[in-house]
Amino acid sequence: LDPATRGSLYHKALEIAVGRAINASDIRAATLEHIDEAFAEAEADPKVALPVVPNWESERADQIQELKKASRAADFISDGARVVGVEVAFEAVHEGLRFSGSIDRVDDTSSGLIAIDYKTSSSKPLGAKDRNGQLNVDVQIPLYANVALRELYPSGNYGDSSYYSLTKGKILRTEQEGDLQRLNELIDDVNAILSDGAFAVDPDARESGCQYCELDAVCRTG
Repeated sequence: LDPATRGSLYHKALEIAVGRAINASDIRAATLEHIDEAFAEAEADPKVALPVVPNWESERADQIQELKKASRAADFISDGARVVGVEVAFEAVHEGLRFSGSIDRVDDTSSGLIAIDYKTSSSKPLGAKDRNGQLNVDVQIPLYANVALRELYPSGNYGDSSYYSLTKGKILRTEQEGDLQRLNELIDDVNAILSDGAFAVDPDARESGCQYCELDAVCRTG
């Protein structure tokens, strides 16, 4: 499977499996019980748009085992935590911009409510460009932790939200001090661009983001 389709398939399967396990006393064990049936339903979901893959039955078994391995891992859910929601939709205004999206999973832990964002990659996202031209601005975690969760659960206590790798079965990155400040600086810069109407192509210093861009043929930065 291509990475995007694999990601959609894994996310949908876990949405179904964890959703059915949400009231169980042992979330991990109950999730594992539902993985096979959830995977089959995710395969058939038109939003996943699973393509025809040669030898799919063989690959399918490997993919299910990968999901089960990720669900068994210690980092999948902390001890004593309970899941309060899967694919939790939100809409909020922060620093003059309107944000909408959905959080893969919200857990109520001993340190408070946290957002868990599943990643099928084995490394954390590169991030957005900071004012020094480096890809150091994490967007999702501070947005989920400081905007979405507070909009959804205004009276809650909040812990440190995280990215969880379904490939490695471990936490890739947890919310860090300074994350929100860097996000707000990015938003200020976006607001300035919108206000000025100045949309010049301006990649990061190492042009790392350019590796994922398909518009190189018309790019004025070379």
